[in-house]
Amino acid sequence: MWMVTDLQTEPRSFSFESSGQGYHRDLALVADGVTLVNMMGRVEWSDDPIQVEICTCCGFAHCATGNYVASRRVPGFIVLVASPRAYQEGADSYSLSEYAAPSFIRQRGAPMIALSDWNRLRSDHADLPDAPDVKPLRWSEAVLQAQFEAPQRLLGDPGGSAREPLSKNALLTEPALPAADLDRLGDVRSWQAAADCGVVLRSARETRTYSLVVGSSSDEVVLFGELAGTFGLYFKPGIVMFPEL
Repeated sequence: MWMVTDLQTEPRSFSFESSGQGYHRDLALVADGVTLVNMMGRVEWSDDPIQVEICTCCGFAHCATGNYVASRRVPGFIVLVASPRAYQEGADSYSLSEYAAPSFIRQRGAPMIALSDWNRLRSDHADLPDAPDVKPLRWSEAVLQAQFEAPQRLLGDPGGSAREPLSKNALLTEPALPAADLDRLGDVRSWQAAADCGVVLRSARETRTYSLVVGSSSDEVVLFGELAGTFGLYFKPGIVMFPEL
């Protein structure tokens, strides 16, 4: 995930002539130089999930495929995460294509927009939902997002299982973890076994984080944090999420 530091709108122009229309001017939502929404005025903000990349040929939501997010609330932030609709077990080929996550989820992670910035944005765009009306992030959604953001797909492809036990990839862990515990934590099914509850956020500094050295290049990554004997999933830039049991 990344905490957005520069959120602004930028004017954009589109030609809808190929669909028998004229030119269209709109505003794009840009976070730290990354386009989150290409046409603020054409997004169906009440949808769940929300398509954030609108068809540039006609300007209608749900015309083009892909680029869907789930708008969720965590303490202090609105976060745009991948929608489980495309990645849940048993998803058909239509859902896999139609509801795929946008490129910024795959490349940079889920943007976290401070509530103050969200409220400022909403003052100019009243069709955005009021923050208290945004659904809270669910544990199943956090687990899916962790798969997107785990380096080298160490937790498996989004919606799937890890390709092999994590202990086969980790040369060592700091602090040390027995191979059986490491394999259990690396198996996303163990995280999905928890009830689909809410999420508790903690700063990584409040937890005991576990560094793994993986691969021939001896890259060091952090995947997990522990607090009072309970393990959670680590997200950059220093957040650990736990199921709200």
